[in-house]
Amino acid sequence: KCKYNLLLCLQSLGIWLLDTNVFGWYITQQQEFVRKNSGAVTKKPKQRPPTNLKNASLVVSWELYTKHVVHKAAINGHLK
Repeated sequence: KCKYNLLLCLQSLGIWLLDTNVFGWYITQQQEFVRKNSGAVTKKPKQRPPTNLKNASLVVSWELYTKHVVHKAAINGHLK
């Protein structure tokens, strides 16, 4: 709720947050469970892409797609 209120406050000031990355960084996966030696059942950690690729994927997304969308919106008068 706090994050939502912060976003609304920023929006009222004309500030918008943009997710630059067009890639699905967090892959949708079915949740799996494992049984520990104690008999307890816990969630198995999900596989994630290598973190050293995250910055590169943001740069590529911005350069090849997102900045052009923002530029077009500005030219069309949608960013006021």
